[in-house]
Amino acid sequence: MTENKSFKESHPLDDFISDKELSNTTIQKEKLTIEQQKQVDTISKQINPLDNEGLLAFGSDLQKQMSQFSHQMLDEVQSKDVGPIGDTLSDLMSKLKSVNPNELNTDKPSMLKRIFSRAKSSINEIFSRMQSVSAQVDRITIQLQKHQTHLTRDIELLDTLYDKNKQYFDDLSLHIIAAQQKKLQLENEKLPQLQQQAQQSTNQMDIQQVADMQQFIDRLDKRIYDLQLSRQIALQTAPQIRMIQNVNQALAEKIQSSI
Repeated sequence: MTENKSFKESHPLDDFISDKELSNTTIQKEKLTIEQQKQVDTISKQINPLDNEGLLAFGSDLQKQMSQFSHQMLDEVQSKDVGPIGDTLSDLMSKLKSVNPNELNTDKPSMLKRIFSRAKSSINEIFSRMQSVSAQVDRITIQLQKHQTHLTRDIELLDTLYDKNKQYFDDLSLHIIAAQQKKLQLENEKLPQLQQQAQQSTNQMDIQQVADMQQFIDRLDKRIYDLQLSRQIALQTAPQIRMIQNVNQALAEKIQSSI
């Protein structure tokens, strides 16, 4: 199993993504790898200034997949009832405790006492009862082995879900950084150019372009915030997956030690 380390602490993108202030995150490009920066630049080009419809679609596929994934995780949790496994283990322990090996001890008490003791069962009765218990134990053991197989499969499935969740986390992080990069570019380059042009012109349309660009930047900021919320969901999902895995692993180990 994967070591129990915080998903957030172990993630390489957390150095430059702050979850404390979701709407006010500063990009630290020096912490990006060359490959990551290339990805960010490519994603950033998907954002076209003043294309409000395109901005609305930016990262929406990821959010939709993340939503479907969350429902899948919820179904996975709700469909698993580990109660019967515990009941089966308890049943096994109960059957094993019901067998008293001392009843087979023919050395004591004395022959006379065994004959007249109504509380004692005959040797044949004891063997018959032990055979019955043995058959029940075998049946319970088979059930536990099936449970163990299912638990092992679930653990592997949860590993896959964990990796899938981490991929969403990575992709959302890169989209957030790309959007922040575009926002800085518009604020530091495009908007000042339009403002200067409007100041030097008497054309009302130039003034409107400044207002349109400012509104687009505001919408971009809100889009970044929405993506950060989705990223937070991925961040919170990771320990939940590990928690379910740990429960399954503990049960699988308990079954192994019991059979």
